[in-house]
Parts: sequence; C-alpha cells; structure tokens
Amino acid sequence: MKMPKPKVTKIEVGAMHGDYQEVFINGNPHIFNIYWTASTVLEELEKFYDFDYMDRKDLEVMW
Repeated sequence: MKMPKPKVTKIEVGAMHGDYQEVFINGNPHIFNIYWTASTVLEELEKFYDFDYMDRKDLEVMW
C-alpha cells in the first residue's frame, strides 16, 4: 500500500554552501544545485511532498 505524500505546511530557504542551496520543507532539509531552475527543484520535491498551487508559487519566488 502506497503511503500518501505529506502536505507542505512550511517552506524555508536556508544557507548557501558553494554551488548548493538548502531548502527546508516542513522542517526537513534538502540541498539543490543553485544552477537548477525552480521548476526542476519543484519536480524533485514533488516526489516526496504534496504541493498546492500557492506552495509552488512560494517556492518559485524564494528560489
């Protein structure tokens, strides 16, 4: 039985480490290359979390 993906409740952008940027979703850290587009980052995160329209827009603006 497949578990449902958790709903996004909090998005934060953390510190930058060289060519990598921290992104916290619901307090969980994820690190992405700064040269990735916001849509690529979202595509990766949507494998693990349930983003609604406003969450997507928030992440695009933050990225």
